[in-house]
Amino acid sequence: MITKDEWAEIEQTLNARPFSGVTLMADGYKLELYSTWEGIGNKNRIRVYVNDKVKGRWTIEDCEVRSRFYCRTEKALFPKKKQRELKRVGVKDSDQKIASYWPEWTSFRKLKAHLVRNNTEIELIATGEGL
Repeated sequence: MITKDEWAEIEQTLNARPFSGVTLMADGYKLELYSTWEGIGNKNRIRVYVNDKVKGRWTIEDCEVRSRFYCRTEKALFPKKKQRELKRVGVKDSDQKIASYWPEWTSFRKLKAHLVRNNTEIELIATGEGL
């Protein structure tokens, strides 16, 4: 299991500069985490590659990779104003949400918590720029 100091090193590496990376082994899966920068506002994101891949089907099919490594986000099916209108007319499920999964995380803290919660054995393999 990764020590507290190793987690700090991983976080520092990913926050240091764009395109820096970390390689981990988690329950037999090779994970490559790369920091990327999103356009306006220079938002830092962490992209997850599982066994050197990002497959589109992992984002839509319920599979082990998606539940272990991908970030789950929820979005309302209707905007708040439309939800209020639908409730007034008697529609009960106007506040439904749609879940989606992405191989990118906006928070290292959330990524770390998710990895620890969903994997029993995590090992640091390498850290550095452009792995």
